[in-house]
Amino acid sequence: MRNLPPAPSPAISVIVPALNEARYLPVLLDSLEEQDFSDYEVILADAGSTDGTAEYARRRKCRVVPGGMPAAGRNAGAAVARGEFFFFVDADVRLPPGFLRRAHEEIEERFIDFATCEARPLSEVSLDKLLFSFASTITRLTLRTEPRSSGFCIIVSRRLFRRVGGFDETIRLGEDHAFGRAAVKYRPLEFLASVWAEVSVRRLEKEGRLAYALKAIHTDLHRRWVGEIRDDLIEYEFARYDELPVAGEEAPGETILARLDRFLLQADEGITALITSVRNRERDDARDESEADRALRERLHAQFRQISLQLRRRLRRRREKRP
Repeated sequence: MRNLPPAPSPAISVIVPALNEARYLPVLLDSLEEQDFSDYEVILADAGSTDGTAEYARRRKCRVVPGGMPAAGRNAGAAVARGEFFFFVDADVRLPPGFLRRAHEEIEERFIDFATCEARPLSEVSLDKLLFSFASTITRLTLRTEPRSSGFCIIVSRRLFRRVGGFDETIRLGEDHAFGRAAVKYRPLEFLASVWAEVSVRRLEKEGRLAYALKAIHTDLHRRWVGEIRDDLIEYEFARYDELPVAGEEAPGETILARLDRFLLQADEGITALITSVRNRERDDARDESEADRALRERLHAQFRQISLQLRRRLRRRREKRP
């Protein structure tokens, strides 16, 4: 019997490191199935999930391999990948229609070996949109000076990945950026203009928007001035972002940062509702302020007064504690 020719390699290998992602993985896989580009394979590197993640991935025709922390998982997936390009993506991402086709076309047209893209939040909270927009702007501005290749979207050619040697598995936090720093020694990081990825805000909800932003700054400064983070100096949780506090409850010993974050979200809700109300009123050509509008306006003012009051109290207590 003659040997059959090898199966053609796909253009893209989608590689997903995961641990207990049964809640979010269906969203990612559904968005992949809805793409108008079929020349890809999906590899899930499972770090020992206990919620059925691996079994679900197999039912969805994904190839499942043993994983670990994100760096180890990405390397394990790349070890069996057959694609010309490796697309590393987090399990809590949703890809808009046409993502793979447009990304592949742009990579081919611009002769790109290494790329990332804009991240947009799966959230209607204005603060989330602001934080994500700020992060994407920083990524664009520092492509040539301090390249940042975040794990939600890293696209790299097979040859460049092999030349770099993969992700450094000894790095505890920031291994994606460290990979980017190593890769740009050979090929520049490019920012894809034709696509974006939609990312869950569960990290922000778990840690708090402001606390997470400060943590990102701390991590960046540590990597720049001290070196890569190879221990637990900065706390990092892998796949524990769904362990959220009960909404509306104030945790014992809650920090001023957490309180401010909570108040900002309440204010954001009020502002959004106010804007919606104004737009509806303009559309309906209504000139008189309704009772509901007045109540909403008073609620918004009350929220900002509460923020101001809490901050003044904290500042006063700090001044009183000074010797």
